[in-house]
Amino acid sequence: MFENIPLTSLLEAVEGHDYGAELGDMGATRIDAVAAYERLIRAAQAGQAAQISALTIERQALLGVGSAADLSIIGEVAMARNVSLSAASAQYELAMGLAALPLVADVFAAGGVSEYTAKSIVREAANLTDHDLTKLDALLAPRISGLSYRKATDMVRRMVIRLDADAARQRVEKKRADQRVDMFPDGDGVATLCVRGPAEQITAAYQALEAWAHGLHSTEPPRRVRRPDFLAQPVGVSSFLAA
Repeated sequence: MFENIPLTSLLEAVEGHDYGAELGDMGATRIDAVAAYERLIRAAQAGQAAQISALTIERQALLGVGSAADLSIIGEVAMARNVSLSAASAQYELAMGLAALPLVADVFAAGGVSEYTAKSIVREAANLTDHDLTKLDALLAPRISGLSYRKATDMVRRMVIRLDADAARQRVEKKRADQRVDMFPDGDGVATLCVRGPAEQITAAYQALEAWAHGLHSTEPPRRVRRPDFLAQPVGVSSFLAA
């Protein structure tokens, strides 16, 4: 319903629509509104990225390439958005990656792909030369609108390999070298453990942990599961309506 409304007028159109007048459509118009808000979110994210890359270029012109301009900008973005430095750094990397892929950036700004997908495209293309980035941009942009994260990622990987197999190999080696372990307390005496590393090592660690967890379950006494009171007796349709 809102697909053909320009982004500049979309928010006003969605917020001003009388959804209560269309009760017979089973909420279809509200789903249209959800899709329209998603377009707005993506456009805003692309707009932030464009401002960050433009600011970086201006700062580098003033302070010189190789200065601490990028670190300063990451800190300012973190404060402006009230997010962590790591989140601001990730957005900075996205912004600079999209600056080298202007046609893909246009698709993002029009709502054709999500920020998650745009980040994946930038990561996969990270080791290409400027010349190959231009080629990738022209090949990819007309084909990615509406694709899921997985399909878009698979497509860009194939294109990167065709353009520069060595760059694809470098990307794999860089990602495999990025090994880390993080722990996040969840409260109430539990925590979440996150591990990143080569797939075969993570698979082996997972299998060892899974075997350990199964061993714990096998030594515990059987637990009795109590059904909630409202499930103790079957409730017929007539009694439900009467209630």
